[in-house]
Amino acid sequence: TSGKYSGAISFNGSQYLTSSWLNLTNGSTICTWLKPVSDGTKMFISKAYVYGEWNGYYFAQQAGNKLQFIVGDGHIGYHTGGFTTNSVLSYGVWQHVCAVWRGDGFTEIYYNGVNQTGAITGSNFTYSTANGQPLTFGRNVPSETTYPIPYDGSLDAVRIWNRSLTLSEIGQVYATNLAKYS
Repeated sequence: TSGKYSGAISFNGSQYLTSSWLNLTNGSTICTWLKPVSDGTKMFISKAYVYGEWNGYYFAQQAGNKLQFIVGDGHIGYHTGGFTTNSVLSYGVWQHVCAVWRGDGFTEIYYNGVNQTGAITGSNFTYSTANGQPLTFGRNVPSETTYPIPYDGSLDAVRIWNRSLTLSEIGQVYATNLAKYS
């Protein structure tokens, strides 16, 4: 599939990809170009087992054109920190999205280089992103059969950092797409 800058991965709601385990421990940033095709709740990046002991993280599209980034705390139920934006997504067009987890329980979401969070949100309890689930693109993790939450749309230039990028760095990533940070 044609992407924003190169080839993209296209998902039709039944396809997904997995990668090796990636446990983020001290903050992280996930950015991608996203081209959703319809409204609804759909996970495009996940490493979360949400039915049972909730640990891990996910970046998703929510009904009403919203974005959501959630990090779990390892407890049974929905003890999580995260953020859901107001309506920002458009369908059938490429847009750049980033989720930042600071490692202290606080999260931020950026849409086309602009912070959608306003104030940083979350709480100060200990979060756990470590689990035996693979990093999954296009749905919730494969072992989650009760709530697969598939994505239909395309992803391009997915990048993950093992640290929290700053507002300035997010702006540079958006503007140049291929800027590199260590």
